Amino acid sequence: MLPLITSPETTTVMEWINADEERHRHWREQAERSLARADMSGAIATLSARLCDEITVILEQQDQLSQKFIETILVRINYYELAVSLLSDVDQSGYFDPQPIAA
Repeated sequence: MLPLITSPETTTVMEWINADEERHRHWREQAERSLARADMSGAIATLSARLCDEITVILEQQDQLSQKFIETILVRINYYELAVSLLSDVDQSGYFDPQPIAA
């Protein structure tokens, strides 16, 4: 689940991750590893960087015209939101639970 959607590109990447069981398992494992090695803030930063790096490598394998379009699209993907979504699926600490608003 993407809690903070800001772009169709981010939604498309999350749908792509979830569409393939092996791919989804890979990213879930990456989220679990990130969370095991750092606090939530560090895990989000680490996972969002890994998402950006791996997705960029996959997309760089396209032809020249496709590459031009891809470069434009890549800057519109919110990797932070993708990382938050993946981490919220594996978090057991309650970090992402709704919090009461102070009066």
